Amino acid sequence: MTRAALVALAVAVLALSAPRALAGDPPAAVLPVALHGAVSGHVAPVPAAVLRHIGTPRRWAVPECARRALSATLVALPRDHTLRYAWADLSAHHAAGLTYTTPRVIALDPATPCWAVRAVIHHEWAHAATARHYGTYGAAELIHSGGRAELELLADCVGDVLTRRAGALRYTPYLGDGHACPSALHTARDAILSGA
Repeated sequence: MTRAALVALAVAVLALSAPRALAGDPPAAVLPVALHGAVSGHVAPVPAAVLRHIGTPRRWAVPECARRALSATLVALPRDHTLRYAWADLSAHHAAGLTYTTPRVIALDPATPCWAVRAVIHHEWAHAATARHYGTYGAAELIHSGGRAELELLADCVGDVLTRRAGALRYTPYLGDGHACPSALHTARDAILSGA
């Protein structure tokens, strides 16, 4: 890993672990944990299965730039009326985003740096699309001999294509510096993208 890549990684990790709001920061909009429909803007309660994993709903400051990035990304993604998005504190999971294939929720941490929000959404959306493509996420794990690690690479492959199409900054932590999708995953990547 190059020195520049290590510095970028350290900056991203620090940004993810930063406090939610700093004294003296301009007031940010505060949203409760809620699901946002990709099409209608419908807000619904977070399913109990997700709450058990991410914890009790609290209020988090969601930067305006992150909300704008989410909105812009949802407009560009293929419409999926069953997939919902939630802002949630994922610091305990050391994650910028998590995908729950049942009940089809993508949780996003509001502490994700604004420049990375679109890439994180694309990566997590790729997990949901993978589950839809194979029937379940478990079926995808069985088909891909590398299991979850290979599916993280596949999500980066699919997500990177979507991020490049959107003209957003690329962020592919599972692929690393090269941003190159392994050729063994090209067929799966292309099938998931064509089915979207």
